[in-house]
Amino acid sequence: MKLPIYRFDRGNMKYRKVSLTFKKFLFFFIVQVVISIGLIFGLSHLFNTPKESQLKKENENLQYELYVIDKKIEGIEYFITLLEKKDSAIISAFGVEEDTITVPTPVTIDDKLDRIIITLKNTERKFNRILSDIVANDDKMRHYPAIRPVSEKDLIYISSGFSMRVHPIYKVKKFHYGMDFVAKEGTPIYATADGKVTMAQPYLGYGNFVKIEHGDGIATAYGHLHSIGVKRGQNVVRGQIIGTLGNTGISTGDHLHYEVMVNHRPVNPINFFSQDITAEEYEMMLRVQNTLRVSMD
Repeated sequence: MKLPIYRFDRGNMKYRKVSLTFKKFLFFFIVQVVISIGLIFGLSHLFNTPKESQLKKENENLQYELYVIDKKIEGIEYFITLLEKKDSAIISAFGVEEDTITVPTPVTIDDKLDRIIITLKNTERKFNRILSDIVANDDKMRHYPAIRPVSEKDLIYISSGFSMRVHPIYKVKKFHYGMDFVAKEGTPIYATADGKVTMAQPYLGYGNFVKIEHGDGIATAYGHLHSIGVKRGQNVVRGQIIGTLGNTGISTGDHLHYEVMVNHRPVNPINFFSQDITAEEYEMMLRVQNTLRVSMD
């Protein structure tokens, strides 16, 4: 039995009977459902469930880990750039053609990793070609300058590099075509590659001077020596003592002025220590030669 529904009419101060049709009931039901869904949706955004809070925290941790990984990748890219600069002289000296590779500008971490992999694979291909050349012609490698002329244990510091410098005597800017290695007088000076001595005598402002021809248009020069330990026409091997460090010629202190020439033109010696320095030492040498300091010759 249906119970009647009444609504109070304030105007007449009487109860009136309300007729409830199916459409009215359906409309009322839909309105209630919509309101309920809206309340649930709104409250879920204002108050996180324990599971949602945990997921949010895990997401924040992942974002931080990705940030750390991204920074580490940038560090790897930096050292790869240093190694590429250091090895470029070796690659060009062996006549290895540069491969043309197109790498899109990295956007994501995946892109950066892909670029590192492509760069390393390309470098590996170039050095595999160099290795084949070395195996076929080991003599060429022995005649290529690849060590420092002053050993690490004797070296005090590098005072000047291959760049514009203020001349210590003339006090004017003048290009410095070598590197100055500071050490104690009498420190052994080593030939940086196999070759033939073409000069071993006092020479202009270089004081006691030794020049060695290594073939393929490559030569090295050693100035301001305290004593000369080789003669013109003598064949020398890499690591052989050719004299001792000194302060002869136009010089303001004990040091070795070292030059490398390719086809009679001076080039930066920093790219010819491939067997003798680490990436960090190479970076240090770059900082030295990029800092304006007064040279010693």
